[in-house]
Amino acid sequence: NNVIRNFGLNDEGPHNEGLFMGEGVTGKCYNNWIENGTGHGMQFQGIGNNDIFNNVIINPGDNGMYCAHG
Repeated sequence: NNVIRNFGLNDEGPHNEGLFMGEGVTGKCYNNWIENGTGHGMQFQGIGNNDIFNNVIINPGDNGMYCAHG
C-alpha cells in the first residue's frame, strides 16, 4: 500500500528505481501505486517464494518492472 511519485529525480542509475526488491528477498509485494520517474518502476531480484500482484506503474522512465537474478 505504498504511493511512490516522482522517483529518481537526479536520474542516477542504478539508484533511480521506484521500488527495489533486492537479492534474497521473499514475501509479498502488492497494492503499490508508482508513477513518474526516471528508472524502472519496480526492480526485482528475489530468490523465490514471492507474490507480486495488484501494483500500478505509470510513466516510468524505463521498464515498468525489471526482473533480474540475484
